[in-house]
Amino acid sequence: MIIRYLVLALSFAVTAITVCATDYVAMVAAIAGMPVHDRAEAIARFVLETGKDEDTAASATQVLENTLLSASSPLRDDDLYIAFAEEMLRSGYPNRVRNEWMLAAVKQNRPGSMLPEFEYDTRNGVRHSSAELRGCISVLMFYDPDCGDCGEAIARIQSDPHMTEAIDTGKLRMVCIYADGDRDLWLSAADKIPATWTDGFDTGRIVDEELFVLPMIPTIYVVDAEGKILRKEALVEDVLNLEF
Repeated sequence: MIIRYLVLALSFAVTAITVCATDYVAMVAAIAGMPVHDRAEAIARFVLETGKDEDTAASATQVLENTLLSASSPLRDDDLYIAFAEEMLRSGYPNRVRNEWMLAAVKQNRPGSMLPEFEYDTRNGVRHSSAELRGCISVLMFYDPDCGDCGEAIARIQSDPHMTEAIDTGKLRMVCIYADGDRDLWLSAADKIPATWTDGFDTGRIVDEELFVLPMIPTIYVVDAEGKILRKEALVEDVLNLEF
């Protein structure tokens, strides 16, 4: 651990001119490897050294977001990002408006919180509420009918026997929501979602009230039987590995 701290200290000694994104990733990885109670000083030093000019700050900020917030990053850690962002705001780090927005987005709908309430229309013309998503695990997928990645995600889940059995036995509910507001597009794409899944059209609250931040499409949430969020911005692999 002493060696790790020494390497980190030497990394911070490198001037902003010579530091590149790879160095920032290594620094963030080193901090992530520290005990939580030892991180504060290292985070403050990182913020101090990278916040001296806007270009350096922009590069470091992008690394933090990519490394700690990307669903596919092995270092994904919302709590650590929050610690960085709070220190950035406390210290007057460049681009305050963006950092405030990102911090709020990361704190929104965290695992353990209740799923926000919204309404959606289904293809049979019935309006439903997210409050009805109780009694079993629900996978909530925000999608777009024209999205190729959405089609691939849907196909992978649909073709998995474990998922099919869970749906057929009432242990899993798949709910796909289109929230971009083009009802005609949604109506014309009735074949995009499997018949045993729920295909819903957002009635407006999701977008108008910014109930969810959707950094990509599809964005997937896993919700437990009581309506609490289990996973935020989950990967398809997370869904396929669910236990029932």
